[in-house]
Amino acid sequence: MALRHDRRLGALLIASLALNLFGIGLLAGSYLRPQLAGRDGPGPASLAPAAFEANELLVALPEAARPRAAEIIEAHAADLQAGLAALGPARLEVIAALGREPFDADAAAAALSALRDRALALQVTAHAIVTEVAGGLSEADRERFAQALFLRTVDGVPLAALARARPAG
Repeated sequence: MALRHDRRLGALLIASLALNLFGIGLLAGSYLRPQLAGRDGPGPASLAPAAFEANELLVALPEAARPRAAEIIEAHAADLQAGLAALGPARLEVIAALGREPFDADAAAAALSALRDRALALQVTAHAIVTEVAGGLSEADRERFAQALFLRTVDGVPLAALARARPAG
């Protein structure tokens, strides 16, 4: 019975980590992807779970708020890049630890813990950006920003369609 409980907790930990990484990737990747990839092709940022580019996120903001949001993101760019760079080796260590024979549960737990710590540090940066950007927005604009971040839509319209219709920059 204890083994079944441990497996469920492990599965929940992995699912939670995956959801957190996806959310972080939405914000971090939306800014870093165009810079690293050069808008003309794939690059290192394609390794990040980026769901959309910065112009898709910024298009959800009023035009007057876009320069400030871009400045905030730029101010945190080094932390975002470092955080994303730290995730790769941590993920590889989890893969290696889970695949070692004989299986070492303590080593796997340590690798997962290290990955969680790196993901949390990146999430703290992402949350700081969201808080700073949202702090300069009206209530209606904060709602649109939240929709863009978490639903990838604004007023029911997909961000990609909005970005094509009215480019952010």
